[in-house]
Order: sequence, then structure tokens, then C-alpha cells
Amino acid sequence: MKKRCAFFDIDNVLIGYKYSDFDVSFDVPYMGNTIVPLPSRFSIDNLKQDTINYIATNTQLFLQRPRRHIKFYCGYEDNIKLLFDGEISKAQPSGQPDRSIDIEAWTSTEIMGTNIGVQNKNITYRELIENAAEACKLTCSFSPSASKSVRLQQTVPEFSHTGSEYDFLRRVMCDVTGFNAVKDQILFCINKNSLFVSLADEANSLLPVLEINADTGLIGIPEPTAAGVNLRLLLNVTLSAGQTIRLKSKVMPLYNGLYNIYGITHHGSLRGNDFYTDLICQRVYGQGEYGVAL
Repeated sequence: MKKRCAFFDIDNVLIGYKYSDFDVSFDVPYMGNTIVPLPSRFSIDNLKQDTINYIATNTQLFLQRPRRHIKFYCGYEDNIKLLFDGEISKAQPSGQPDRSIDIEAWTSTEIMGTNIGVQNKNITYRELIENAAEACKLTCSFSPSASKSVRLQQTVPEFSHTGSEYDFLRRVMCDVTGFNAVKDQILFCINKNSLFVSLADEANSLLPVLEINADTGLIGIPEPTAAGVNLRLLLNVTLSAGQTIRLKSKVMPLYNGLYNIYGITHHGSLRGNDFYTDLICQRVYGQGEYGVAL
């Protein structure tokens, strides 16, 4: 089995990169049409006291100093990905004596990128999406169905924004999805520096449909939900919210078919059994990628 890897970059200081006794537990969730992870939690063991002091610095508001910038990288030795990029909101030492630290961290689009000013009149939502993607240096693609979406063709009389490029994109995404009926909901997927826009009730034809089965990391039995299924996989850092998967379960074939990923949570421990990726998936009730009704 490939070696599991995890380490931090905290204000440009690498922690855990080459330490054999380093241990970390983590919980990093992405939900819905989001371009950033939700608040995440980390627990780090077997640290030197000066390292704990370094991490805990700047987490208290009364100190009036900037918070620590934290990046978390995780995966296997030949496939490591930046899973979290944000700021430490709380870092509490624990243990007797203190050799561990529990970290709560949050990320915000307000701190991602440089500030820009945007002023538009009589602009369509599609044009806003394209402009925001360009500001974030992302290529932008629309599925054929999304291109014909009434919502994206709707004209916005006036739009203004002051803030980071990524907050510009986040705001446009929220405006587009916030008032849509479920049937015509727009689904965004950011993957490898590209923004893909499709309809939530159709398979995302802009990216390859990924097969999920026991050979590709599926663990246990799919858990049915009102909208689809919840799945547990061995850690898969290549998956993104908005992608379409094809489930093939030998244990529960009733639930096999196409699903769009709505939520991802990466979690695990270096000293635990393994790293895991939990998926919240919604069933696709449209045409499959081969034009066959599901």
C-alpha cells in the first residue's frame, strides 16, 4: 500500500514534512457550490514545545496581531494535494506536558486574492460568471443545457463588487444558485484551474464520469438518502464537488447509477487505519453520458 503523507505550511514554515513521529488527525469538508472548504479541524501530536508556541501565537484577538496562515497538504506519496488554505481561528495546546495542539481553522474568499472593483449594468448572469472566472484566472466552460438555462440568460440591471477576485466569484455563484428551483439548479465545479457550469439534475458532461466501485476505493455499503446516496471511499484528492460519478456496488446494486457530488469531507489520521473521503451525492435523473435514460 502506498505511503500516506500529510504536512502543514504555517506562515511558510513546514511542519511534519520529514518527521517520522509526526501525527495529525484532520476533518476538511467541502459542501455544495463552494469554491473553498468549510471551517476545518486538525489535531497534531508529538510536537516540540517551541513548535506549539509558534502555532498558538496570533490566535487571540486581544493580541492585535495577524492570525497564522495555514495550508494543509495530504494524500499518498505520489499524489499529494492542498486540501485546506485559510487562517487559524483557535489553537489550543493539550496533553501533559503539552505535546499536542488542537486547531480550528477557517477560510474566507475575502482573503483569497487581491482586491478589485467591479461595476456592471445590464449584464447577464452568464457574462458575470465568465468575468468572475477570468478574474480568478480560471477557464470557464458551460454544458449545452446550462448554456440554454433561462437563469444564466437573465439580465442583472446593476452589479457592483469590491473585494477579492474569489469573493467576486463566490458572490456570483451565490446569486445564480440562491433563487433557483431545484429542477433548474446550476451546479459549479472547479477542477484543475477550470470552472465547469452544468445543470444539477443532469450528468456533468464537461468532465469524465468517474466510476466508483470497490476497486477504485469504495468502502462498505452505500447509504441511501432522500436525494441520492452517501459514500465512503479511501482518500481521493482528485474528486471535486460538482463532478459526476457512476456508482457500481456489488453489495447494493439497487443504488447503482449516475450521481453528482454535492459534498466532500476528507478525514483521517496518520496513525489511524487510513485516510477517507466521504461523499454526499444526488441522483442524476436525466440522460446518461451515452444518451440512455436512467
